[in-house]
Amino acid sequence: MFDHTNWDLIFLYIKDHLEQDKHAMPVAVGMCYRNTDTYTPFILGMSYTHQKSHNIYKQMLFQTVARAKSLNVKSMNFGFGASEVKSRVGAEAIPTCAYIQLSEHFNQEELANITVARKL
Repeated sequence: MFDHTNWDLIFLYIKDHLEQDKHAMPVAVGMCYRNTDTYTPFILGMSYTHQKSHNIYKQMLFQTVARAKSLNVKSMNFGFGASEVKSRVGAEAIPTCAYIQLSEHFNQEELANITVARKL
């Protein structure tokens, strides 16, 4: 991932910690994929110890959007959660639907049998 030019790694540090220790650990890491038109944050890891005091999640969203804007991409693809927070950085919810096809139905039938048995 480090060697591939289409991957961006975003690291967030607490300024005071970094000034005191040049080897301080980041409080958040974002892994984003970019191509010519789209920027897609894939993985976000963060320290929940600092989440409330420094709003790490919101700050990471802001920095991700800022990075996408600096690359002049046409769109960003966020995940499905935290839509209220993401709408504050300009995200629009797009209704989606997913379909699956099971190749093996044993567990599905067992769950149905358990459900029917418990209703009796």
